Amino acid sequence: MITEPELVGGPDAGPRPEPPAAGERFRALARLPWVWALGGAVVASAVWAGGVHLVLGQGPDQRGYRLEHGACDDLRVPALAAEFGGRNAPADAASFHHDPALVTLECTLGLRPRAGARPGDTVVDVVTLSVEQHRKTDPGPEFAVRSRRAPLHAPGLADELPLSEVRGPADGAYYGSGATDGFGWARLAVLDGGVVLTLDVRPTVRPPEGADDGPSRAPDLSGVRQDVLTADMRSLMEQLKR
Repeated sequence: MITEPELVGGPDAGPRPEPPAAGERFRALARLPWVWALGGAVVASAVWAGGVHLVLGQGPDQRGYRLEHGACDDLRVPALAAEFGGRNAPADAASFHHDPALVTLECTLGLRPRAGARPGDTVVDVVTLSVEQHRKTDPGPEFAVRSRRAPLHAPGLADELPLSEVRGPADGAYYGSGATDGFGWARLAVLDGGVVLTLDVRPTVRPPEGADDGPSRAPDLSGVRQDVLTADMRSLMEQLKR
């Protein structure tokens, strides 16, 4: 015979127990080990996030660079000097600008004139080192975009010359070179932490005074090869960290 199901806690089961108070529920929950593990993970995450924020708040790694007035005076480019000759000090120029977010330095290092390929021609090589020390923001994301092409102002050359990514002395590097009648150009750009360094060499052919034998020949670029500029860039980076 089928009977009606018995209901638990029906009218005859007596009064229902009162639910535990909020304090008792908390104490009971606190006795569970996984609650403490979860709480510790949350606290640890908060501390880790705070630590990352503090580290990031310090700005990009400056790698020990010390840019200051007079930094250009004693800079040397031994690899280029071996190819072309020593510095021509009277041709040097320098600029320095300091800001809490960005420090910039530009050094022009003239080399002694050398003989050109055509009798009577003189080649003047001008070396320019530009340094940007980013103290607040990381230049890394923009480095590749800015370094793939170099603006030029020279007859016979495009307004911009492409640079190729190369193996360099730091976090990233781009190199390129080109030549036309009477003018040459080579550049190595390097990213080192929060510092961007650019080394330019511009050989220019000057014909003898009064000569009218047509356009000058393009200067020889063998002395501004990638390995030459890389060697001097390594040297300059070390010199600027002293």
